[in-house]
Amino acid sequence: MTNGTGTDAITMTEAIAAMLLSLLDIAENAVSTLPWVLTGNYPVALKGDAPETRVTKAEASRTLQRYVTNVIEDGFTACSQFAKTPSLNGIRHILDETYTIGSGKHTGITVGTFAYALNRIGIGERRVARNAKKAAALVTAQAAGGVWFALDVVFSGGDNKGESRPFPNEFQARKAWAREHISTADSLWYQDAKGKDLTKEAKGVILAKAHVSQGTFVVVDEDTTVQADDIVMTQDEAIITAAQACGSKATTVAGARNYLANL
Repeated sequence: MTNGTGTDAITMTEAIAAMLLSLLDIAENAVSTLPWVLTGNYPVALKGDAPETRVTKAEASRTLQRYVTNVIEDGFTACSQFAKTPSLNGIRHILDETYTIGSGKHTGITVGTFAYALNRIGIGERRVARNAKKAAALVTAQAAGGVWFALDVVFSGGDNKGESRPFPNEFQARKAWAREHISTADSLWYQDAKGKDLTKEAKGVILAKAHVSQGTFVVVDEDTTVQADDIVMTQDEAIITAAQACGSKATTVAGARNYLANL
């Protein structure tokens, strides 16, 4: 059982569902331990040899109630009918509720509604944290000589759709170029035609071919770059913009720094 951005959403939902049943059992019966961190807005599976969390009956009950409140307040429609302050018996009924996924790679799969909603919260919070980290890295890069761009690597959606995508360092820009120009339907840029990973030397040869640039210039083609004044901003502006992109209402550098530091 693992946790993190690389975990399959269905696998993690199933793990959370099993944990919720265990938590309910503790609430109804006796003190026990669980291999989860339960203090946040969603449960996080412990890794490695970390000691399990000791949970009393009262703590288990409060945690379940808090999780119910969280999924309701998160706005997931499938949870809108949940009682806001359910009894333990009511929570058992909530755990019996199912949801059939209507889009994405898991379309048609039926999961526990409660567990799925908690996993959605976790995925969303981890995405915000990743975006904040990326934004901070771009701010640092801009202040240290400029961000990096790669030929034909652009935003695929959102307000910046079609614009060159910035990276905080040359290596990430080169990998992005390789993903765009070398990867195929059958293999990734760092694999051969049979899907086997290339040697470090072979990967280096590919990355060396990448067309990248740093600073206030964006690669247009192999021979042409143009200045992108609309991408350039002061470091202070970048920090505020990064924080606001993550949901902050900060309009000062101090406020933006504080928001990003606490994500």
